[in-house]
Amino acid sequence: ADELIRTFNALLRVARLEAGPLGDNLETFDVAAMIRDLAEFYEPVAEEAAARITVVADGPLFVTADRHLITQALTNLIENALKYGINDDQPANSGSITIGAAKTSSGAEIYVADHGTGIRPDDYERVLKRFVRLDEARSKPGTGLGLSLVAAVARQHGGSVHLADNDPGLKIVLKLPLDLLSDPPAQAPSQSLSSLASGADMKQDPDHVRCNTMVR
Repeated sequence: ADELIRTFNALLRVARLEAGPLGDNLETFDVAAMIRDLAEFYEPVAEEAAARITVVADGPLFVTADRHLITQALTNLIENALKYGINDDQPANSGSITIGAAKTSSGAEIYVADHGTGIRPDDYERVLKRFVRLDEARSKPGTGLGLSLVAAVARQHGGSVHLADNDPGLKIVLKLPLDLLSDPPAQAPSQSLSSLASGADMKQDPDHVRCNTMVR
């Protein structure tokens, strides 16, 4: 019953994203600071899985977007990397997960990369659709909606999601268009871990860290 409820809620979130515009939830924030906070938040989970998280974001990268939706999309990508991107049969770097953000000529790129077994290029587009779960993932819990939600978040912001071979592993890039890039606000509020967690409905208990609003 719990799994059905999670699936239903995930479908509602995807449907709402695809139904209309972003609304009045846009704000200017630093994506680089966001990924550093998320990396710190997930560090205990990574350590439990004998993995490490590396952040590649040199300076501030301000965008005007829905902070909650971008956080939700990145959390999905990080949890996927922790779940599927660590392979005990591979060399030591298979436990390395990289989260990065960079400004490009076409906008901004935010990515999560792992060194696991990856997926076949033929499946890159397919895994972005609803309920698609590859054979390798069927032994682990999930709804097959996580990446479709990431894709929906990207589309709502006029962006896109691209998958690539990380040689070895998988790299997933969330691309945001140039018009979302912004100058720093006059007084950029610092986003603490506690407020970030509150915004994404994140809860931590002694045995497990999870994000209730995120789709796995």
